Amino acid sequence: MRYRIAWIAGPALTLSACAAGPDYRPPQPAALGVPASYSQGAAAPIDEAALASWWTRLNDPVLDGLIDRAVASNLDIAQAQARLRQARESLRQANAAFLPQVNGSGNAGRNYSNRGGATRVDDNGNIISGGADRWSSSYTLGANASWQLDLFGELSRSSEAARADLAASGYDLANVRMTIIAELVTNYVQARLAQEQLRIARETEAVQKDNFDIAGWRLQAGLVSSLDEQQARAQLAQTRAAIPQLEASLRGSLNRIAVLTGQAPGEATRALETPAPIP
Repeated sequence: MRYRIAWIAGPALTLSACAAGPDYRPPQPAALGVPASYSQGAAAPIDEAALASWWTRLNDPVLDGLIDRAVASNLDIAQAQARLRQARESLRQANAAFLPQVNGSGNAGRNYSNRGGATRVDDNGNIISGGADRWSSSYTLGANASWQLDLFGELSRSSEAARADLAASGYDLANVRMTIIAELVTNYVQARLAQEQLRIARETEAVQKDNFDIAGWRLQAGLVSSLDEQQARAQLAQTRAAIPQLEASLRGSLNRIAVLTGQAPGEATRALETPAPIP
């Protein structure tokens, strides 16, 4: 009796040693040092729908159109979407491993054989056979079925891993999407800001040009010294030197907007060159 129990317990212990380990449990936020709330205290509940489309609170239809175009055409978002579809298909394949696997095959053929023999004729001399030619048909069918038992938890762990990869791909897509949107909003605001700075700089240039002319006339009349004219000249030169930098900043923002929306710089942002208010 003792040997029988040992014979049963031995394989059972061996199989249990091959079983999958414990389930993964993510650490609690407290163990990671994450605070339970913000330092400012309890905040009002956040509307998830409004948070997902936070840029609409800027009330800029042009910006809304650019974001829609970026979500539909940006290459980074397209790659993240492709990775999400790949992870979804991997999960389907992992779950399909729990089902029986059935394979079938079939084959059909037509065979011809020619065996030499004497030619036969009838009483009138007509040939009625010229040998032992023969056609034959052959058919074969095959089927195979298999079913893998999840005895050690391999299939379950593969399914859990595929499900985790799918969740990670979904979070990655959301992260890429929000990063592209945030970058697009930043460049759009910078473009509008550069347009406003250019407007102010050109108006300032016109005023300083008038001051420089007036200082020159007053110097010719002997009313002021040459110091006033030189100061007016320096202010005008400084403002004129800042205008190309602002134009380059505007052009860079427009080019980045074109790339973020999946288009080539140039015609894609031609309509944005018209100044508009800062959102």
